[in-house]
Amino acid sequence: MAFGINPWLGLLLIAIVFVALSEYLFFKTELAEWVYCIICMSLMSGFSESGRINNLKQIFSVSDYRKIRLIENCMLACPFIIYLLCKNSHSAALLLIPASFIMVFVSLIPGVKMVLPTPFAKIPWEFPSGFRKTILLILLAMFLFVKAIQVENFNLSLFSIGFVFVVFMSYYFKAEPIEYYSIYTMNSKAFLLKKISFALYCSGLLTLPMQLIVAVFFPDNILIQAFLQFGAWVFLISIILAKYSAFPNEMHFPQVILLALSLWFPPAIFFTVPIFWIKARNNLNEIPG
Repeated sequence: MAFGINPWLGLLLIAIVFVALSEYLFFKTELAEWVYCIICMSLMSGFSESGRINNLKQIFSVSDYRKIRLIENCMLACPFIIYLLCKNSHSAALLLIPASFIMVFVSLIPGVKMVLPTPFAKIPWEFPSGFRKTILLILLAMFLFVKAIQVENFNLSLFSIGFVFVVFMSYYFKAEPIEYYSIYTMNSKAFLLKKISFALYCSGLLTLPMQLIVAVFFPDNILIQAFLQFGAWVFLISIILAKYSAFPNEMHFPQVILLALSLWFPPAIFFTVPIFWIKARNNLNEIPG
């Protein structure tokens, strides 16, 4: 379906969201520049997945392959480097420059067949596959959380929980094969409610114990914690509904724009969720299953 959205408008919105999230990160923690580097390198590692690397090597010559990988890494790292330089974080920016070159020669776990166990083994699709791919980011969040408790930094503890939620939300950016939907013998409403209940349960397995620990160490801020947990859950629900409003395709610019609007102006989410709910149900009703 053609939505007629100007690509430049989409790029502008992405840039605005990127800067806003970056500002929030640097506002919340003194370790922001190094967290920033780890996030950038983790994203670059996504280009180094062994299956993807093997496909590129079969199509292109060695020199062309390395040029493509270098262009990919530089395009991804450039916004991070520019922002770090604007923040006078020269050491962190200089670290990302050689990292962009080194990652060209990295292929993640080639030939390894080991399957990482997860606490979501009985939950279909998003969380089992997503958790295995983002385990390093989850461990980073846990490290920040432990540090936050050690130094009694409430803001950093909330940031680490929010970071976990962002990782979980990323699991829903990619649509699963349509066959996964076809195996469900239920109507669209029951399917969406099941997906939402799975997401709340799985995200709560990790974030609720973290919230409990924060409540023990920072008992005066329980209301702020509750607001964060509720808001993150609502936004997670909106992403799930946005995903299935475009299913079996990836999310289009209209979904991204509405999600960005909800992130920029949180009260808008109480309007976008019903919109996504209606569109998701109508869309799924048109898919045989």
